[in-house]
Amino acid sequence: MEPLQPLRDVHTSSSDDGDFFSSKSNAQSTKELQGHLACSAVHTDLLKTFSSICKMEDGGWGDDFESCEQRRYVQSDRSQIHNTCWALLGLMDVRYPDAKVIEKGIQVLIDRQLPNGDWPQMRLRPQWFYSSSWYCCRLLTCSPNISSLTCRRTSQSPCWEGGALRGQGSDLYNRGDVRFSSAHISTDLPGHVSQGGLPFPRNMAKLVECVPNFSEGRKKEVIDAIADAISRTDGCSLLDVDPGVSTNRTVYTFVGSPQAVVEGALSAARTAFNLIDMTTHSGEHPRMGALDVCPFIPVQNVTMEECVTCTNIFAERLSDILNVPVYLYGEAARIEERRSLPSVRSGEYEALAEKLKKPEWTPDYGPPLLVPSWGATAAGARKFLIAYNINLLSTKEQAHRIALDIREQGRGKNQPGLLKKVQGLGWYLDEANLAQVSTNILDFELTPIHTVYEEVCRDAKNLNLPVVGSQIVGLVPLKAMLDCADFYIQRDQLFVLEEEHKVRLVISKLGLDSLGPFVPKERIIEHMVENSSKEDKQLVSLSVQQFVCNVGARTATPGGGSVSALVAAMGAALGCMVGQMTYGKKQFESLDSVMRRLIPPFHQAINELLLMVDADSKAFSHYMAALKMPKNSTDEMKRREVAMQDGLMKAVGVPLSLAERVNLLWPCMKEMVLYGNVVCKSDLQVAAKALETAVSGAYYNVMINLKDITDESFKTTTQQRASALLLEARESTAAVLEAAEKRE
Repeated sequence: MEPLQPLRDVHTSSSDDGDFFSSKSNAQSTKELQGHLACSAVHTDLLKTFSSICKMEDGGWGDDFESCEQRRYVQSDRSQIHNTCWALLGLMDVRYPDAKVIEKGIQVLIDRQLPNGDWPQMRLRPQWFYSSSWYCCRLLTCSPNISSLTCRRTSQSPCWEGGALRGQGSDLYNRGDVRFSSAHISTDLPGHVSQGGLPFPRNMAKLVECVPNFSEGRKKEVIDAIADAISRTDGCSLLDVDPGVSTNRTVYTFVGSPQAVVEGALSAARTAFNLIDMTTHSGEHPRMGALDVCPFIPVQNVTMEECVTCTNIFAERLSDILNVPVYLYGEAARIEERRSLPSVRSGEYEALAEKLKKPEWTPDYGPPLLVPSWGATAAGARKFLIAYNINLLSTKEQAHRIALDIREQGRGKNQPGLLKKVQGLGWYLDEANLAQVSTNILDFELTPIHTVYEEVCRDAKNLNLPVVGSQIVGLVPLKAMLDCADFYIQRDQLFVLEEEHKVRLVISKLGLDSLGPFVPKERIIEHMVENSSKEDKQLVSLSVQQFVCNVGARTATPGGGSVSALVAAMGAALGCMVGQMTYGKKQFESLDSVMRRLIPPFHQAINELLLMVDADSKAFSHYMAALKMPKNSTDEMKRREVAMQDGLMKAVGVPLSLAERVNLLWPCMKEMVLYGNVVCKSDLQVAAKALETAVSGAYYNVMINLKDITDESFKTTTQQRASALLLEARESTAAVLEAAEKRE
């Protein structure tokens, strides 16, 4: 596509009234927003006029989603949260001059925020878009570029309860009661389905690693006090404390949810503030503050943008609490020159007083003044660094030669290396009597572990050098191990399903136990995290007896929705079992390729369906919480009604997603009943009925919650979809049972 084509698309899709034919609403897409200024002033002015005229009395915008269907403007009966966000973003992007219009629109969003920090879903159809919360946070964490309403840019990722919106020029932004919640981008509500109709991935909880470096490595009482502050923070798991006497520095490693790690880092900083005095500090490692550096690192189900948000919230709260200067570095840097940590830390503590006087070194947060006992802190976001060494029976020089070939820096600007985001050098490990190509993998998703290993093996082979295993120093994310396993499974055409087996495969392929045992529960971050928080007390972790007793207890949850999800998981498990009872047997050897294709979908479905056991109960709890909201005034009654409607839509979304997920298994079921071990025919018959029962249960749960939803369009669409899913399940079950009866 030629470079200007996207702009031409925007230009030609604009209608005479300033709207766009593609959507017929003022809710502009990202492409349209970015294209305005590059098109023409005429279309920009038309957009301003269109958006301002269509504004409702309360200051919001209420164009209905029927606008998309009918290709004309259709007005809702009240302002819509998502369209208000989009309209405000559009007006800000074209530099709309009237700040009062922007302020009034933002006030609508603040007034409509629910007590739990969330926003009501309204008429937003989750199968098409993100939730309302995402759009609110997308707006409220960006910079409007309007003088009277300038908000600090943090990230386009949502914040959570506890991170107050902080303003710099408007009382509206400085209200102390304005708070964000964990917006449901992808993990809170399985009812939010992607374009393909499947739930967003929710295989595990969000996990962020925080690695604060404190300038004290000699006083045990100080080191222990900081460690204790982290350990006592709810939701934080302290994994490692690494003090250095010569560096006079201690590196702490802990993990937790985004909210928890921010609180853990703040607790540690508050403790250190009273115990570390930088005026008397000395050590070999570069440093500029008591809490010298504090990076936030995505580990599991967390984006880099969310870690940037962690960084901003931490930096702002740290500067507010301790009144100290904080710089942002890495992915959180606002200024390119501050992306590099050595650049931020240049001059170290001793030069900080003069550095803070320079305009170009004004802190991102906090005062440009030296606090002698503290210094300054660098807070940032970066990807997980994996320290990975490959063992060679060679000289140090030969190992270094290979390191120069593979590392990104290579031998200099004129001779770059092969692997991006890889640092490397060669050394001799005296205690093991072998050489190593020692690497830091700065981005394991760009350059995976196996890529480094295989490239070293190729270079070593060219030099006739033996590779004798490798070594991961420190911790490693589970994803890095599983990505490596997937590579070898695909390359060698292996059939490995279980996570435990995949990890064992990687240990074997890379020789990770060559210099000592590689114990997954001690080396893989996710395996080290104790499931001790309340959030981790999941229904699926209960024994069968406990689960059944919980269902039978005098409580609303777990109920039919959770039971339906569990029945679905058992149906998928039976399908998987039949495949396993067929695969690898001599008499069915000709069917091995078929089973290799049919078993994985069942295995994957088991894990996804089990997640819905808890998801259903959590979704219903939103509605139950709304019922308990106060209703002593008209305003409270309105808020309660909005929250109830939002809760009902969530309660509908989970079982609808369950039915969608189950029905994806029918093609595999129809094949499995034809080719699976005939001795297991009855198991497949039970599996089919279990899956049908699960869809029926999902249907009934959708219908009972749907009747109280006031959005008639949503009700009609959802009812039609649920009925179609139920019919598909019944017809597919009949087909499977009929095929089973014909097998002898």
